[in-house]
Amino acid sequence: MRFLKTALITSGVLFAVTTVQAADLTVTITGIENPGGTINVGVMDGAEGFPSKRKALTGKRVKAEGETTTIVFTGLKPGLYAMAGWYDENANDKFDTNLLGMPAEPYGFSNNARGSFGPPSFEDAAIKLTEDGASTSFQMVK
Repeated sequence: MRFLKTALITSGVLFAVTTVQAADLTVTITGIENPGGTINVGVMDGAEGFPSKRKALTGKRVKAEGETTTIVFTGLKPGLYAMAGWYDENANDKFDTNLLGMPAEPYGFSNNARGSFGPPSFEDAAIKLTEDGASTSFQMVK
C-alpha cells in the first residue's frame, strides 16, 4: 500500500513537471558580410552580469551560410530573455578585440540594443517569450 501511495505521488509530480509550458524562440541574425564563419548566440534570462559575466541559459553555434541566418531555441519557459551574439569571422573560437578592448568582430544584441560606452542593459535587449513563442531579429555590427 505504501509503495502504491509513493508511486501515485511520484507520478503526480512527474505529470506536473511535464505540463510546464515550453515555447520556441526564433532569432534571425542579419548583417553577415562575409558568410562562412560561425555565429554564436547566447540566451540569458536575467540582468545580473549581462552579457559577458552572465552564463547563458542556452546557446548555439551555427555556420553562417549567407547574409541572414535563423536560429531556433526550443523548449524555453515563458519569460524575459535577452540574446547576445557574435560572428567568429576568422574561426579561432574566440571573440576578438583590439588593443583597447573594443570588438574586432561583428556582434549584436536582441532588439538591436546598443550601449553608450559598453554593452546595452538587459532591459534594453530583453524580449518577452509567451507560451505561443516569439520571434526577434538583430543585426551584427562591427
